[in-house]
Amino acid sequence: MAFLACVIGVIGWFRPVSAPPPTDPAPTYTAAEVQAAKDKVCDAFELVDKALRITTNADGGEDVALRQALAANARLALVASAQSLKGSSTSASPPSLAETVADFESSAIDLALRYLAGGSREDSELLQAKATTEALAGELRADCG
Repeated sequence: MAFLACVIGVIGWFRPVSAPPPTDPAPTYTAAEVQAAKDKVCDAFELVDKALRITTNADGGEDVALRQALAANARLALVASAQSLKGSSTSASPPSLAETVADFESSAIDLALRYLAGGSREDSELLQAKATTEALAGELRADCG
């Protein structure tokens, strides 16, 4: 038993001691830096919001081909909007705004994919995705307004 204790002690003696990795303190930003980051996000969202409003509210009338083209344009706007917002948020952005932007990006892509997969107005998952995207857009309008 004593021999085993000595062996374990010797092994422990030569085993490297690992120190916990140093933790960097969270960066701090001035009020001006935070406001500039918020303005960048809000400027990007303003353009996204305008593009989505125009493309999703276009009326093709009775022309089936025109309605299909407008629907494709709206889907493209959803994907482009999500991509456009992706680079707008920085570490200086207010955390709640950055989280809403990230949620909007995911929701817009999900909605576009559901439309592209043939979702219709009767599809409950598509309707839920649309409601979520619209709610997040409303939150961003309120945060940026």
